[in-house]
Parts: sequence; structure tokens; C-alpha cells
Amino acid sequence: MLQEGSRFVSFFEAADESTFLHETAHIFYDDLARLAPFDEETAEDLAKVDAWASWYEGAAKEYEDTPWAMEFAARERAIEDAGRGR
Repeated sequence: MLQEGSRFVSFFEAADESTFLHETAHIFYDDLARLAPFDEETAEDLAKVDAWASWYEGAAKEYEDTPWAMEFAARERAIEDAGRGR
């Protein structure tokens, strides 16, 4: 972060159209987290985002019949392995 309220996103050679959206989501999340203590509605929005984005055992099953099935299954295995200290 630069001066208060400013944001800076760098794009490297491997960046594509989705990179901007992904990085902007990080900024949006950070803004929600900073504002949540001051506004009940924003705190509720942050809680909804956290609930949606949180991992739980078996979460990958929700994506079994989607184009993202392999990606979510791999992410779930990585999280489980990290929890086992692998």
C-alpha cells in the first residue's frame, strides 16, 4: 500500500485478464476488513465473504461436476497435507 487510501497492483508477464480481477478482489477484501469495525453492514458483508471463501473438509465436492473440479480437489489436498505437516 502506498499513502493512506492508495493501492498499487503490479502485473508481471504471466498476468492475464483474470489477474486484474483477482488482485482487485484482494484490495476489496482488505477494504472490507478495514471498514468492518466501523460499520455493521460492512461487518456483515465481510462475514459473508469469509463464510463463502473459507475452506472446510469436503468443500471440493461442491465443484465435482464443474470445470473447476480438479483445481478445487488439488487445493483441498494441499490444505489437508499442510495440516498434516507434509
